[in-house]
Amino acid sequence: AISRWLQVTIEKTGEEAVFIPNGLDSQEFGIDISPEQRSPQRLVMPWSDMDWKGSRDGLNAVKQAHREHSDLRLDLFGIERPPKGLEGWMSYHRNPTRARLRDLYNKAAIFVGPSWSEGWGLPPCEAMLSGAAAAITDNAGHREFAVHKVNALLSPPRDSKRLAENINRLLDDQYFRLQLAARGNKDIQMFNWEQSVLDMEKLFENQLSVD
Repeated sequence: AISRWLQVTIEKTGEEAVFIPNGLDSQEFGIDISPEQRSPQRLVMPWSDMDWKGSRDGLNAVKQAHREHSDLRLDLFGIERPPKGLEGWMSYHRNPTRARLRDLYNKAAIFVGPSWSEGWGLPPCEAMLSGAAAAITDNAGHREFAVHKVNALLSPPRDSKRLAENINRLLDDQYFRLQLAARGNKDIQMFNWEQSVLDMEKLFENQLSVD
């Protein structure tokens, strides 16, 4: 299982499960532009038409923040067609390459993650590895790596007002934003493919010895 909450869910059915977290490729994502040098008003957020991804909640939250920060800019990315009604301060990047996605993460001061549920939550991890401060929802997948006010700001799913409050806090307090980004970047590096592969190999070896 890629997360502890999925491991527990599987075990409740009477099956066995082993927790081996997703890994992140530090060669693919990382800091190219230091958080201090980024425009503090630039945000990035994934977009999906699937309701449970919470994209409309996220867009509502960002619009609320824009009322107080008129120079705010938002980069959206996804695989689907652009959402209707994008305003002049919003840009949509459809199906970006990994290199382009790294560039979007590195230009952003803040990553917005509005999903209602996640198995784990890869985009916020990639953004944190790239130096963005995370304002994300408090769901089981995000809790695998995010701790409120320690390495991210968490808000209840489907609550655009609370998400907007967290975004505004990061926009208003640059020192706190940089603190959160630095701690998030450090903490997220514990998830790497080298360790996950070693854990998987150990699992196979143990199973072979039992058989």
